[in-house]
Amino acid sequence: MTARNEIREKIAIATKMLLAERMIGPFGHCSARVPDTDLFAILGHKDDHVKDASEIGSDDVVLINEEGIVVEGDLDVPGERHIHLEIYKKRPDVQAVVHAHPFGCVAFSIVGRSPKPIWHLCTVFAEGIPIFDSSIQIDTPELGQKVSEVLGAHKAVLLKGHGVAVVGESIEDATVSAVSLERSAQLEITASSLGDVREIPTSELTEDLVSLGLTKDEFVSAQWDYWSFRIQERHKG
Repeated sequence: MTARNEIREKIAIATKMLLAERMIGPFGHCSARVPDTDLFAILGHKDDHVKDASEIGSDDVVLINEEGIVVEGDLDVPGERHIHLEIYKKRPDVQAVVHAHPFGCVAFSIVGRSPKPIWHLCTVFAEGIPIFDSSIQIDTPELGQKVSEVLGAHKAVLLKGHGVAVVGESIEDATVSAVSLERSAQLEITASSLGDVREIPTSELTEDLVSLGLTKDEFVSAQWDYWSFRIQERHKG
């Protein structure tokens, strides 16, 4: 399998995961750099045809250039592709971006507060999550640049009353991290009704901000492999 086809397949799998977690629906998308090129893979769509999650495959993933123009594929691309593109331009270290609209994260953005690192599978965000203080659609390069500026060197940025953008070293990393963030946000909302919410201290974290005893590779690969298996089982036949 070529690198381009492998990235396309992973984008399709990641999309199914995010759909299963109810983090995306008719809107929301993930993308990834195509190795050794200046291109990016992102899910395409046809306005007159909505696919069931079980139908989504690598053929639904298109390749776009830095201007957001499709260079491989015959589908349309998301208007908010500029979130992805401007982050890639500002952050050479970022290999993948997830833009989603998860309920818990949106709830936090509305009150102007970010989820705390209270769950051992969400400590990769221990350095904080900034908030982009606007709920408008990020459908121009200029707006994408503003989001990337607020993101800075962080792993995620909340979009007020809108959603979240999470970055990663790979599509697996970005997807697993995005799902972990939303689960932690939901957990904090529940825990706050019981009493004071306590953060996991940084003394219990490794340099990669994962809990002691857990490597970054384990944090990503174990969850990605598990969810990939569940997705495949769910859509068999």
